[in-house]
Amino acid sequence: ALYNVENTPLFERTGVSAILFLLLDYNEIITTELLEKTKLGSHTFYDRRDELKEAGLITVKRKATKKKNGTIIGRGGVFIALTPKGKKVAQKLKEIEEIMANEK
Repeated sequence: ALYNVENTPLFERTGVSAILFLLLDYNEIITTELLEKTKLGSHTFYDRRDELKEAGLITVKRKATKKKNGTIIGRGGVFIALTPKGKKVAQKLKEIEEIMANEK
């Protein structure tokens, strides 16, 4: 039987915890930078991003480049951030990971 990602719980899917944990460290991060830091393939990354957004765990927002007197003061692009629900979930997952790593 072929592996079917739709039948796999969200938290067991490749890249989900990597994305959530990175977002705990960065309040908000530009998509390309997050993709680079997760080391996921772009297809997998964008699938996970969409699933996390659909689950209400992250926001994906396009922002315009901010300029003041012709000088760029804020980079534009598509930014990803945790929602309050996403932050709670990411923190719980991190707790679980710490228990697994530190307790015998």
